[in-house]
Amino acid sequence: KPVNAVSLVIKWQGPCVSKDEKATYAADVLSFILDQQTSKFHKNLVESGLAFAANFGYYTLDHTGPITLFAQTSVQNFDACKTAIFKEIDDMLADDYFTEEQLKNAKTILAIDEQYDRERPSNFVHTVGFWWAVASTDYYLNYIENLNKVTRQDIDQYIKTYVIDKPYVMGVLISSEQKEKIGL
Repeated sequence: KPVNAVSLVIKWQGPCVSKDEKATYAADVLSFILDQQTSKFHKNLVESGLAFAANFGYYTLDHTGPITLFAQTSVQNFDACKTAIFKEIDDMLADDYFTEEQLKNAKTILAIDEQYDRERPSNFVHTVGFWWAVASTDYYLNYIENLNKVTRQDIDQYIKTYVIDKPYVMGVLISSEQKEKIGL
């Protein structure tokens, strides 16, 4: 059956863990903040009705970890949603884009989740193997400590260095019947 939703994916080249380790922690914290239903990102894109779903994330890798923004919207809202996404990206540098409480909560919940994952042997083995291959066991063992050092300035630097006004690739998934309606 024809799909009436439009999926939009935007990708940037993010930090390499061996070249900009500090930015990887800021990326994780920001991604967590933005994916919460209480975030301005969620409220301005999803609760506003512009998007059915939206998320922003980073995948830590040694050779350019990808930053991915995903949104799903209607054909009617595509242009407005795309415009709003780029406005959100610019607004991320505003002092009131997220609160100190959201920053603190993100670091706390990420640390708790990490500790919890370490208690399950099946996860622990896979996780240690992944970090050993991607970064180092020191990166993994010091993750929580370094996560807790992330500041608003670190997040601003990450956004400026890797997202705002940086090259990106955008993909749009839409049914062939609907593509003319959005000008593709």
